Amino acid sequence: MDKVLDIYNLSRLNQVEIQNLNRPLTSNEIEVIIKSLPVKKSLGPDGFVAEFYQTFKDKLTLILIQCSEKPRRRAYFQT
Repeated sequence: MDKVLDIYNLSRLNQVEIQNLNRPLTSNEIEVIIKSLPVKKSLGPDGFVAEFYQTFKDKLTLILIQCSEKPRRRAYFQT
C-alpha cells in the first residue's frame, strides 16, 4: 500500500478537514439529504426508492446517527 501511495501524489487533509470528517452527523443534515433524494429512483443495491427513506426518515435518522458514532469514537480520520 505504501508503494502505491508513493506513486500517486494524493492531496493531504488539513487539520480542519480532519476535524470536520470526525464530527458527529446531525439529524438535520440527514433529514435534508433524505428530503433531497430523487423520487421514484432506486438509490443503490438495496433497491429502495426515496419514498421508503422519506417514510421511515425518523427511524433511519437515529440508526444513521448511531452508525456514524462508532468510527468517530475511534478518531477514524487521523493526521
